[in-house]
Amino acid sequence: MKKGQTEILGIVVVVVLIVLGLLFFIKSPSKVETGNFEVIYAGNTLGVILDYVPYNSCQEKNIGDLLRDCRFECSAGDNTLDACECPCEVAKEEINDVLGKILEEGNFRGYYFDGVKYGNSFIELEENCKDRVGIFGPAYFVGSYEFRLKLCK
Repeated sequence: MKKGQTEILGIVVVVVLIVLGLLFFIKSPSKVETGNFEVIYAGNTLGVILDYVPYNSCQEKNIGDLLRDCRFECSAGDNTLDACECPCEVAKEEINDVLGKILEEGNFRGYYFDGVKYGNSFIELEENCKDRVGIFGPAYFVGSYEFRLKLCK
């Protein structure tokens, strides 16, 4: 082999080694990492919703308190729902508003929110997500209540 051919072969070997080294040290985000972020995002969103105190809240109760006060459904003839008389309806309205804003701003296209007491669902809100694959945040338990949120892409 001539001296020029040996030098080119050496350069090719060095380039191959550099490429292999880069493959091991540079990694793209995996689906697990993305999934962890989305699970945390869904869990934080659920926590914020349950702790949120609506403007027209009864006795400064947050959404979680209003949901725990749900005993019956009611409807008002006008758009002014009283949180003391209709806690479920006010909670549903506020949850839909908050999740609607999240859908406008984020990467998600739908949501499914439900509340369960003693194994029976007592509130269920859904927009284009119930039967689709999505990310469930950690469930929140308060006494005998469980609240879950699923966000769908």
